[in-house]
Amino acid sequence: MVFVVNPAAGHGSGARVWRELASRLSATTLSYSVSFTYGPGDATALARKAIQGGARTVVAVGGDGTAHEVINGLFEQGQLLAPDARVAFVAAGTGNDVGRQFQLGDPTRLGDRTIHVDILRLSYSGTVGDTAERYALFHAGVGLAAEAVEMSNRLKARAGRLAYAGGTAVALYRHRPRGVRFSLDAGPMVTRNVNFIFAANGKYAGGGMLVAPMASMTDGVIDVITLEGASRSAMLFRLLPAIYRGAHMGHPAVGHIPAKTLHIASDEPLTVQADGEPAGTTPVWIDLLPHALPVCL
Repeated sequence: MVFVVNPAAGHGSGARVWRELASRLSATTLSYSVSFTYGPGDATALARKAIQGGARTVVAVGGDGTAHEVINGLFEQGQLLAPDARVAFVAAGTGNDVGRQFQLGDPTRLGDRTIHVDILRLSYSGTVGDTAERYALFHAGVGLAAEAVEMSNRLKARAGRLAYAGGTAVALYRHRPRGVRFSLDAGPMVTRNVNFIFAANGKYAGGGMLVAPMASMTDGVIDVITLEGASRSAMLFRLLPAIYRGAHMGHPAVGHIPAKTLHIASDEPLTVQADGEPAGTTPVWIDLLPHALPVCL
């Protein structure tokens, strides 16, 4: 077992939680090692190194970004690097959607139950013209959701837990609808002027927003949520407060379509987000890998 620890997560919560967890581990006979992250991409590299070195359980200690990076270290070309590899999560971040989604309790206690969850695979335009690949636990998309991610990440160092709501509010104020073409399950491309297209595997995003209340990580379905034709005032004063309760789904501007695959293209390159992290630009192909990730709870 290898613990990949982001000590800077949650403004130092990662380091504090790890100290408490390490203290408990010292009283057990569990064999483990620990690696610490120091910057973006470290958790992916450390998780990959752990599996290649023979570890079969990687525990991500940190926030949603740490969880996202770790699962990207476990997969290659749609397959686990080791068929018997599994992951566990210790939520110690700012937004902690990973804790909400998996209903994690005491972060200093590890469970022994394993479930197999779906994950999203994204293929998108890379920086040198090739096709890059990324995996996401909970969600991916373009438009307002990606814009809110960019703004929230800018505010996170100063605003802490308020960064998600604040970043979304600022993104809403600056937002303009985007022209996109998208298709579901290899069907015909549909042209729309949308506020966002959101591919949900889990229920939560943005630090507690119940964006996809119907979503399940074990049903083999992507819940595609669209927002189209909403005014700025409706988004700011009606949809933003409602989304924390999942009540936005009744709004006429919000659509929901279950699918297995989603393809998004646009005339201007649009930023793609995956689990709240930048993931290239359009065009992007998103498909679901059913029951691909064993999670220890």
